Amino acid sequence: MNRPYQRNIWIFLILLIIILTSCSKESSINDNDWDGIGQNPKVAIFANEIHADSIKKNVLWLQGKNSRFCLNSNRKQIANEIRDKFIRLGYLNTRIDSFFLSDRYSGWQYNVIARLEGNANKGKVYVVGAHYDSKSGDSYANAPGADDNASGVSGVIEIARVFKKNGFVPKYTIEFVTFAAEEIGLFGSADYAGKSVANNVEIVAMLNLDMISYAPGSNPDTWVLNIMNYTNSTDLHTQFVNCGKLYSKLTFINDNSSCNYGDSYSFFRKGYKAVFIIGDVDFDPFYHTVNDLAVNCNYLYCREIVAISCAYLVQENR
Repeated sequence: MNRPYQRNIWIFLILLIIILTSCSKESSINDNDWDGIGQNPKVAIFANEIHADSIKKNVLWLQGKNSRFCLNSNRKQIANEIRDKFIRLGYLNTRIDSFFLSDRYSGWQYNVIARLEGNANKGKVYVVGAHYDSKSGDSYANAPGADDNASGVSGVIEIARVFKKNGFVPKYTIEFVTFAAEEIGLFGSADYAGKSVANNVEIVAMLNLDMISYAPGSNPDTWVLNIMNYTNSTDLHTQFVNCGKLYSKLTFINDNSSCNYGDSYSFFRKGYKAVFIIGDVDFDPFYHTVNDLAVNCNYLYCREIVAISCAYLVQENR
């Protein structure tokens, strides 16, 4: 055997070893490694992969649009850019689902939908979503919407990133949806939920991430998260909070007084189970102002919320 050929064989073997050893960490752990108490190691892998820096990067990117007000002329371009981001993550089937407003407002709006196919029952779907439009006292010119709701959209994108990175194949299909026109009437989620009913889609649960990055201080023991639910989703609320207690240090409250003001409400109105995941916004001085900026976001707090949401989806689809 000549030396060049022998050297090529060794290079091939070394590359093969690297590929095999760098395969998804998730594949080397299964539920048999878990005693049923505390964190499931398979679930924890995904929760621990959620990164505050990744979330911050996408919040800054969305804030950089100056305004994402849903009646602005840039709304389709923003939807296209969100679609392209999912495609770059590996969701090649990401699509824009258009709908027309003809009531108080007129014009086309654009939901963005990325889909991760399930391997057991593709007819059942989990939805994790967030609205991407923004609002302020000067919505057309300056509505940065960092917390409301670049934070939620960035959380959805981050979960999608972690699933692709780790080669996660869920039991049931998961759809990552960024909704249009929430701020003027929940129109994007209403359109999505309405089409789901019309097409007999069985949505098992919907997680709505909205305003998830405002929390004063740096001590996780003082951070509060409100999980709102509806009359048909008390069991979903319990499951999500129990998951949160395992995979975070947050304190949970259940104040449903504003549950009708988020995209999750559109799903409840169509009979689907949903939870409204929102920060302790009663103390947010930047809500719907031009000062809702990335600099005022708490990305470690946001990471905790996104990690819980990620853990829940893995837990229910492993």
